[in-house]
Amino acid sequence: MALSRLQASLATVTNELTLAAANINFDLTFVKCEEPKEYQELGKVLSQKRKDEAEMGSAHVTARKLGALFEGVCSPTPNLIKAYGLRVSEIGSTCCTILYSLHENQGQHRSVCA
Repeated sequence: MALSRLQASLATVTNELTLAAANINFDLTFVKCEEPKEYQELGKVLSQKRKDEAEMGSAHVTARKLGALFEGVCSPTPNLIKAYGLRVSEIGSTCCTILYSLHENQGQHRSVCA
């Protein structure tokens, strides 16, 4: 009689442990990654709203989760990251400069890159 109770207790504990392990959910939204230095110039021309969306928006959260899931599967691509970062920073700076000049000529002094 005592042996059957022990087996039932062990089965219950095992089931509870399995359910608890299944409910573990890692939230990667709290993992903050430092941007590569090539992207820092782009950050200077973005409005705070766009920076927040880039860092905490749903697309970025999904990208972080996928990055963590597939980390180590693909080989590193530092040259691609560097080239893309430099290019988007260049485009952002150029567009911001052009827009600022257009608005300044029209007498409007506000953030044009927002």
